[in-house]
Order: sequence, then C-alpha cells, then structure tokens
Amino acid sequence: MTLRKLSGIPDEDTFATEWLPLLPQAARINRDDALRWREAVADQDPERFAWHFRRLAGIGGSEIGEIVQASFGMSATFKTPRMLALQKLMALPPDPPSPAMRRGILMEPAIQRIFCEDWGAEPMSSVVSAGNAARSAAHPWAAVNIDDAVMLDGRCCLVDYKAPSNPSEQSLTIYAAQLHLSDYLLATGMGFHQDGDPIVDGPLSCDGLLNVYFDYERGAVLPVDVPYSAPLAEACLSAGDTFWAHVVDGVPLPQAWRPEPKPAIEFDALSPEDQTKVDALESRCLMLKLATVQAEELYRAAEGELLDLLRGHSPSGSLARLKAPTQAMALGTRTAVDKEAMEAILKAEAARSGLREDDLANNLKKPPSANLDEAKARAFIERHAANPSDFYQRDWDVEAVTQFAKANGYEPPLRESTWMALGRSKAAKALVEEARGEVAAAVRDLVAQFEKGDAADEDGEIEWLGPRPQEGG
Repeated sequence: MTLRKLSGIPDEDTFATEWLPLLPQAARINRDDALRWREAVADQDPERFAWHFRRLAGIGGSEIGEIVQASFGMSATFKTPRMLALQKLMALPPDPPSPAMRRGILMEPAIQRIFCEDWGAEPMSSVVSAGNAARSAAHPWAAVNIDDAVMLDGRCCLVDYKAPSNPSEQSLTIYAAQLHLSDYLLATGMGFHQDGDPIVDGPLSCDGLLNVYFDYERGAVLPVDVPYSAPLAEACLSAGDTFWAHVVDGVPLPQAWRPEPKPAIEFDALSPEDQTKVDALESRCLMLKLATVQAEELYRAAEGELLDLLRGHSPSGSLARLKAPTQAMALGTRTAVDKEAMEAILKAEAARSGLREDDLANNLKKPPSANLDEAKARAFIERHAANPSDFYQRDWDVEAVTQFAKANGYEPPLRESTWMALGRSKAAKALVEEARGEVAAAVRDLVAQFEKGDAADEDGEIEWLGPRPQEGG
C-alpha cells in the first residue's frame, strides 16, 4: 500500500495498522490522537479523507508560507508553526472549511476562465500535473498543489489564483513562498503520473510567477508578477527542513520561531509613589475617555437642532441654498448618488435596452482621477491592450445621473447629507480660538472636580457646563 493509492475511509484497525505507518512521523503520533483525527475528518470532510491524510506526509504550498514567515521573525497570518506541527502529528484535526476557503475553492475555476479569456493565457496542464506529482530527494517533505501553469506573452508562468476579500490585507510572503516552492520542485524534481508513468523526461523551468487576484468591484482579474527571489527560495528549503525535523524527529523549533510572551508589569512591583500616580492617571484617562464619548453625543444632538432650525428658514428646505447665519461654523448639504438605487436602475435599463451595465454607467461617471505614475500605468495598460479608464476609480456624476434617470422615467437616485465644520474665515477662526480656551479651562475644571469626587450629579452622571439636550433631542 502507498500513499497515492489510498482511498475511502478505513476502519479504526486498518487506519492504525496500515495507514499510519505510511507517514514519516508515524513514530511520534499518539494512537488515540490518530483515532480522534480519523473521527473528526470522517465527520467534517468524508469525501476528501484520503487527501487530508496524504497532506500529513509533507509540507504543502499554503503551509510553507507560514513557516517561512516565522523564520523571518514575522507574525503568523493564519497559523503558527507550532499549530501546523500539531496538525501534522494529528493532535489537531484539519481546519474546517471557512467561508473564505470555500469562496476560494468555488471561485478558482471562474477566475481561471476569466484570466484565460481576458488575458489570452493558454493553460499547460502537463506542467501542472508534473509539478503536483514532483518530489525532491533532497527535501522529501516538499509537496505542492499548483493552481495552474500558463503560456502568457511568450512566458511559461506558474499561477496561483486568489479571491481574498481585500488583497491589500493579505501577506505577499505567504503567496510568494508558495510559488517559489512550486518553481523549485519543477526545476529540480521529476514529475510522474499516479500510476508511475513519467509525464516528462526531465526537470521543467518556468519564466514567471503570477498571483492572479479577483477584483470584485469590476468582476475582472488582475495578474500580479511575483519577482523571483533566490533568498526566499533558499528560505523555503531551509525553513522546511527545520520544521520537518521537528515533526519527524522531535527536534525543537528555533526559539526565534516561537513568539515570546510580552512581560506584564506587576502592579505590586511598582513603588508606592508610582502606584499612586498610576491610580490617578488611570482615573483621569477613564474620565476623559468617557467624557469624549458623551461630548460627541451632545454635539450630534446640538448639531441636529441647529440644522433643523436653519432648514426651517430655507424655502427649499435645503441648506445648499441658504447662507446660514452662523458665525463660527460652516455648513451645507451634499448631494450624492445612491449607489444601490443607481445599480437597480442600471440593471433594469440593461435588461430593457440590451446594453451592458458597465457601458451605461461609463457615461454617467466623472473623468478618472488618481495619483498614479501615469507613464508606468499606461505602458502596462497598452502592453495588455486594456481600457485605461478601467484602471481608475470613478465617482458618479450627479448631473449626468439626474438627466439619465429623468430621460428614462426614473426618479433620480440621489440622497442628501448635511455637513458642518469649523469655519475658515478670519472672524470664525478668532471665535474658534476664543472658544478653544474656554473649553480647555472647562475641561481642566471638570477633571479637578472629578478627582475631588465632586463632578457627579444626583444621577451619578458627569456634570456638564451648559444646558443638557432636551428629551428626544
């Protein structure tokens, strides 16, 4: 029996006596842990039971990134090396599919199709098969599951498809390490079919590494080149060797890989003088924090009363058409497009006219504006024969949207919001500075009252200068 030929879910005896010995770390696995692992995986993902077991026999592409990050002294993105080791030793079951994992699995074929159609990439299935079956004699733990290999612009590229909710928040080190390990196995290993017949006659080489992200806003994909890094490739191998020695032989993980707990300051270790200062400053911070929250609530209430009063003196009910008689504050009304209402109109118009929603929307948005290196951006866009305006965020043009909606029998999808801020005129600034001094003095008095225990009213609330907002205000 070999790992490649495993299938189904074995009974407990077969699992313990025939499956477990196939793992390099079998001697370090507790039998009870293994049986609990079997039960958990059989319950959570029975169709891929054998696949989960085979993953125990090595380090996959998604795992090597976490290990490399630890070796660089970086924090874990999803799991620490210790957690990964416990899973390899069956002390922890595999993680159940999270919504993000499920999204990635289900969307990968769609991302691949869009990428190939929009960017002219040609899949190379033989390279994928060779890479996924390749093994290294020097690093027998290395095992990857390559998403794709394509021919793009005359280059053979390894591809990793990603569908994160926010690509900017993801760790590039994890993704880059995954591709570097795949590239190493292709360049140095030999690929075989599961039945043992060779796929290729020798090592393969690729000219590029790509992360292909899905852009939810545009419904498009964005390929991003991952520069090859010899130090990162070496780190994958050395860190993988270190981790696997821990799993198989029990060699301790490097101390630097294990985050040191931050030492806590013991209150009793402080001098009596510092303890008194800590108590006083903590009380002051707490009071001011709570005062800030209450002040914000009072401000919103007063702002609402002021705006409502002024709106009552405007013939249209809009502050945009009224020069408000305030001296220190500037205020007005913003009109913006209601995105959800606009999307509903575009969907209805697209169904009626047969035009694409994006084409309809394109004429209703302001010209693109962004702080980009125009020369580099345009060179990239022209190289891939893309539409330049697709690469800029564009806001709705209120006037164009209004005309479009009225012309097609819709209520303009607009919403108004009122704003108020400190005025910028010389007179306003003078009043603001005067008020700032009065507020600072009032806050200092409030802090002093609080520290003396005199700042609470009969209800136990902080006493505020000036009238409180009325009920419902």
